[in-house]
Amino acid sequence: DGLAVIPREAKLVAMRAHMHLRGKSMVFRAVYPTGESETVLNVPNYDFNWQLVYYHDKPLQLPKGTTIEMLGHWDNSPNNKWNPDPKATVHWGDQSWDEMMVDHFGVVVERTADVRKIVQNVRQTNSQQ
Repeated sequence: DGLAVIPREAKLVAMRAHMHLRGKSMVFRAVYPTGESETVLNVPNYDFNWQLVYYHDKPLQLPKGTTIEMLGHWDNSPNNKWNPDPKATVHWGDQSWDEMMVDHFGVVVERTADVRKIVQNVRQTNSQQ
């Protein structure tokens, strides 16, 4: 799983789930500073051959301190017709026979925002997991 803390008010406009051939599902949730949460993207049947960027009809307002959580699942069983080798030990890697789980999301912030600080905050949060 992964997460990122949004350090300032922003609008969530897009999300993209990325895994390789063993990818099964991925869910993005916004957890607000109040403790309330909501699912903002659910990809219940992930397909490596059908990777989309999902856009909201209307941007979702994220208050400062909102956390974006992502949870993904893989299927390394023989039941997964795309699985290159159900007996293999699977490692992180760039090749499709390896595996990865990457969440992308796009936010819009006010023009005066220092984007480097927003990206740095997200990277620091993910590296602490």
